[in-house]
Amino acid sequence: MDVLDQPAAEATVKAALQPAVVVDGGNHRPLLLDDPALGWRLEDGYADVFHVERRDGALVGRRHLFRLEAGALLFGTPAQPGAALIAVGSLGARLCGLDRRDLAASADFLPRAESWILRLTDAATGGAAVWPDRVAEPGERRLGPGERLHADPRRPLWLRVEEGAAAWLDGPMVAAGGPPLPLADRAWIAAAETGDAALSLTEAWPDDAELWPALDAFHGLVLDRIAARVAGQADHEARRVRDSRRSSRDALARALGGMTGLVEGASPDAPPALDFADPLTAALSAVMARLGVEESLPRPDASAAAGTGNAAERLTASLAAVRLRTRKVLLRDGWWGLDGAAMLGWLGEERQPVALLPDAGGFVMLSAAGRVRVTADLAVRLAPEALHVYRPLPARALSAMEALRFPLRGLSADGLRLALCGLGGALLALLVPVATGLLFDDAIPRADHGALAFLVAGLVAAAVGGAAFDLVKTLAVLRLESRIDGVMQAAVMDRLLALPVGFFRRFTAGDLADRTLGLQSVREILAASTMAGLLGALFGLVSLGLLVVYDGRLALLAAGLALLSALVTAGLSYGQLRHEREQVRRQGRLDGLVLQLIVGIGKLRVAGAEPRAMAQWARGFTAQKARAVAAQRYANALESFHAVFPTLATAAVFLAVALLMESDAREQALQALAATPGAAPGALGGAEAPTPFTTGRFLAFTAAFGQLLAALTEMANAVTKSLSVLPLLERARPILATAPEVPAGRDAPGALAGGVSLSRVAFRYAPDAPRVLHDLSLSIEPGAFVAVVGPSGSGKSTVLRLLLGFERPDQGEVFFDGRAAERLDMAAVRRQIGVVLQNGRITAGSLFQNIVGTAPLGLDDAWHAARLVGLDQDIEQMPMGMHTVLMDGGGTLSGGQRQRLMIARALVHRPRILLLDEATSALDNRTQAVVTASLGKLSVTRVVIAHRLSTIRDVDRVFVLEGGRLVQSGRYEDLMAVDGPFKTLANRQLL
Repeated sequence: MDVLDQPAAEATVKAALQPAVVVDGGNHRPLLLDDPALGWRLEDGYADVFHVERRDGALVGRRHLFRLEAGALLFGTPAQPGAALIAVGSLGARLCGLDRRDLAASADFLPRAESWILRLTDAATGGAAVWPDRVAEPGERRLGPGERLHADPRRPLWLRVEEGAAAWLDGPMVAAGGPPLPLADRAWIAAAETGDAALSLTEAWPDDAELWPALDAFHGLVLDRIAARVAGQADHEARRVRDSRRSSRDALARALGGMTGLVEGASPDAPPALDFADPLTAALSAVMARLGVEESLPRPDASAAAGTGNAAERLTASLAAVRLRTRKVLLRDGWWGLDGAAMLGWLGEERQPVALLPDAGGFVMLSAAGRVRVTADLAVRLAPEALHVYRPLPARALSAMEALRFPLRGLSADGLRLALCGLGGALLALLVPVATGLLFDDAIPRADHGALAFLVAGLVAAAVGGAAFDLVKTLAVLRLESRIDGVMQAAVMDRLLALPVGFFRRFTAGDLADRTLGLQSVREILAASTMAGLLGALFGLVSLGLLVVYDGRLALLAAGLALLSALVTAGLSYGQLRHEREQVRRQGRLDGLVLQLIVGIGKLRVAGAEPRAMAQWARGFTAQKARAVAAQRYANALESFHAVFPTLATAAVFLAVALLMESDAREQALQALAATPGAAPGALGGAEAPTPFTTGRFLAFTAAFGQLLAALTEMANAVTKSLSVLPLLERARPILATAPEVPAGRDAPGALAGGVSLSRVAFRYAPDAPRVLHDLSLSIEPGAFVAVVGPSGSGKSTVLRLLLGFERPDQGEVFFDGRAAERLDMAAVRRQIGVVLQNGRITAGSLFQNIVGTAPLGLDDAWHAARLVGLDQDIEQMPMGMHTVLMDGGGTLSGGQRQRLMIARALVHRPRILLLDEATSALDNRTQAVVTASLGKLSVTRVVIAHRLSTIRDVDRVFVLEGGRLVQSGRYEDLMAVDGPFKTLANRQLL
């Protein structure tokens, strides 16, 4: 922190009290600007103006405000007890001290004084972009309680409070009867909350009697405002340091707690305790923990520093920071007893945020009061709406297996229920062959009616139990499918929306839609076939175990037959897979072609190209169907094999049983012939006699073998269907393997001031393509109105794409407010940018929906945006006004109306930066003047890509591109006064 000796600084100033005393610049000779009777003219060099604090007789804490070039005037300010301004000249700078009389007598006093006022106003506002509700114009104005009046950045005005009281930049109140105040740049004046305020505004400067009191009052307000900003920044920095230290302590505590949990038997992944001192952060953290989202929410004060102190805006900012998407749902009667997903709710009239988490048999609520089960009484106190939070895919490149495992989180209970039901059903199925054996070997030969009745009752009970298991299993499968479907569909759509723009150039819209829907097909196929295959394998293993119990030799034969079936199934399925891969690829290309033909049907009819279009489609369709037929041949062969195989396998078992029984009979006969007195019956040479293969054992073995064959058939069908997901996963791989545009860890941009710059940027659209931009550098100040012009192919639209983050430069950097775009969350940056592109389209829906989109804005916002672009009168003449329905593309509107509607769409969100790519080419002169005047009144940064040079006469600066290089820049009049590319372009349009 810099510390200046105040008496020494004051001595420097007092030494220059006599007119025309020259003081040399330098960092060691700061000028203390705290004498309102004295001013300075900067003769040579430059000077930096700083804000400093007064502490114990010393000036501490320099904070740079702005830089002045040679010729500028510096004014002394009234002494303030806690703050002051100092000026530090560059080496070689010369400042000439003058009293007020001599300053006012200067020929360039008014423009230089206006420049000083603009610089101080910009410093007081902090350079933040402010969206005007009402723009000041000369005349009388009355403001309602709390209503704001914003400066016109093109025309500084002087205002006087005639009645009531008003606050300049929301600072101290300015009472009626005081000196006039300048209203310029991004400043505003607001009436007191308790009453109206009457103002008078004029472009005329105050007379000599009021000028200096007005400047003194203005300087006092500026110093107060800057001091408040500095104090707020200091508090914010102190909170940031405290939060950083607390975060480090919390991370260490969690790590040590995990180590302790390993010893105590607790889960190391247990969620940390929640601090409900900030209910929104705590509730949202609880929902994120349930969903398995590992991102960290921003601190509350960080949101407030970004201008999102409002609860709804804070929620929006928090969700955007962790890239969570939500959907508003209504909590209908009895919802607390149903199954559902994690939600964010609001409790009581004060709408305290709470977490609503699904639990066994209903929901629990997490709040400052702790964990409470939701009941009918508690549900009455909850707001009728809640936010359903969707879990996103991890913000990185994913493999197919990671994507398939993603929706399985939290489904272990349903999976266990399914496995237990499958095992129970398989065990009950064993009763059929066992009962068959007992029936024919014991109950019937002995005429045991009791045993017969017992066996029949057991089979009936097994059938009922099996049906119950099947019912529970079916319900478990439905729950799994619905949960997986809900999670995966939302996650895939979120992933698509988060992919970089360059990704979409690689595929046609139809092809990309086919790839995306392929993931849905994967879910449907796997949900049906995989579960059926796993259950079939379980049944098969149990049946094979029973076969081993009955006869190991025949069980070995059954295992060989199962292996043969598996080998044939694998071979035929592989052949089918080869053709299905090509079929799916061709299907995607065909879908893309069909969509293009539908979209361009009008152009096809104008050109009479329908036969050629039909021929192209027919060729693609034929090639795709040829692959489908080839794949179906393998499928037919596999189906035929599994239709014949059970019969052949059963015949093989019957033959084996017959041979086995004959062999057993022969062995028993030999044992009988070789029997000797005293020998054990059935013994031959000390060997045990084989167990007779009775009718009951045969029928039981046959029944168990039939169950094994049924399980094999089920598994084969499941494998065949499951293999068809491989081509779909291969086509969906680019969606999963491409990392999102904004990976985790990017910095939040906060509220943009509007400064934009490109530093030595070079760019090409493909590695082997020529460069579109060459070493391009340009800088745009916050709030500036600039135009980028040049012939076709000069790189204008590419500059726009770079500013939007749609492309990344091959070299160089793009900066927003001095921060590299490469390190910023560009999605958050774009939310503060309004854009009108050349190929923008009107969507199907009402005018209101087209202007507002999905933002939580109302009709007043839509009408305000429509008035800014001169579209309000056109809308009023339409039959349903703002609710008039448009078709896709807005075919019922004129070209000018469509352009104004798209500009209104860009303005309604009150962006900090406005990018217009030839947005007014279809407007007539009157409407063009309305739009230009409205844009000129905005205090946000405006960048216009223009071909009609007559539309950019009022911009602050023109950048001329040619061949991807900046060849000229300056004001319109200055560029027209010299021979160059800009004048050449303008003259061509005048011909």
